[in-house]
Amino acid sequence: MENLSSPVRHASRYLTDDELAKIERAVRLAESDISGEIVPVFVEKCSPYEAVKYRVGVLAALGTFLALVAYDRLAAPLTDPLLHLVVVAAGGLLAAALTYVPAVGRLAAGRKSLGQVARQKAESIFLQEEIFGTRRRRGVMVFIAFFERCVLIRADKGIATVVPQQVWDALEAQLVNAIKSDQLFEGIVATIAQCGKLMEEHGFKIADDDTDELPNALRNRT
Repeated sequence: MENLSSPVRHASRYLTDDELAKIERAVRLAESDISGEIVPVFVEKCSPYEAVKYRVGVLAALGTFLALVAYDRLAAPLTDPLLHLVVVAAGGLLAAALTYVPAVGRLAAGRKSLGQVARQKAESIFLQEEIFGTRRRRGVMVFIAFFERCVLIRADKGIATVVPQQVWDALEAQLVNAIKSDQLFEGIVATIAQCGKLMEEHGFKIADDDTDELPNALRNRT
């Protein structure tokens, strides 16, 4: 899994209807000579991260309380308990609210947690979209999580037993570079084409009885 180091807007805010249609055509074209399915998936945010908000709020409230205690001891005594309560609550609520700012939310969650959540979401979508359900287990998912800034390409076991993960890792890195260069559309189209090429090169050529088992449209998830 590759990480994006710069912000990227979600597909629905970035790609035009024409570009989304071209992505669908790119999938159809890439699959035309192979025995396999390619599924692009864009996710705006993999989790609401409620636990992060609570943790930040509690820690901020505790920090505010300790600051008030220090102020009370070292500067001017605060005699109104209600004022203490209001200030502590305000500090916690303000800090929790700040996690809705994407940059703050990512910082509070931490890169490791973001990566874990993105991988879990990718696994969930892999099952929900039944990418595992192709007849010969030859599905490939191209997954981008925008809030988490993660790119992941996962191949089902019918392909993974033949194509080493390092190949997909290199393709992930290429897609990340395209996105960093503000070329999301071009990057995803190129990645789809490259997935098809890799599968053909590794012997997954179309058979007479092959059918288009999964929809070709980009899955745009929230």
